[in-house]
Amino acid sequence: MLDIFRRNRHEKLVDILGKLGYNIDINMTKERVKMKPIIRSSSDLRKNYNSIAEICRNSKEPVFLTRNGAGDTVIMDMETYSRREEDLATAERLLAAERARLHGTKGYTPDEFEGNMREAIARGSAHGE
Repeated sequence: MLDIFRRNRHEKLVDILGKLGYNIDINMTKERVKMKPIIRSSSDLRKNYNSIAEICRNSKEPVFLTRNGAGDTVIMDMETYSRREEDLATAERLLAAERARLHGTKGYTPDEFEGNMREAIARGSAHGE
């Protein structure tokens, strides 16, 4: 059961990092996560801002802008930006927890965690009486 829990946790981390555009390849994944970029020229942005903004909103992906044929800027809609920031924060917390675990920090099984929570609730309700 613990191996299944670990595999699922790693798959979730790979999924989060994949959404952020990272190419992840760990033993538990069979395919590489790849981001397919949407590329437009910076002159398109000047001429067609509304259509590029609509592409951002509809695709929920960043749009890569080029200047003189080279990558220059990335734009995205606010919802996508907020989601990516939340995903990045979650990935950072997961990586920090994994590093701590690898360095010997004691963790808890789901059953231990549930038992600790029940004890805390019982102590809190007894204290309030």
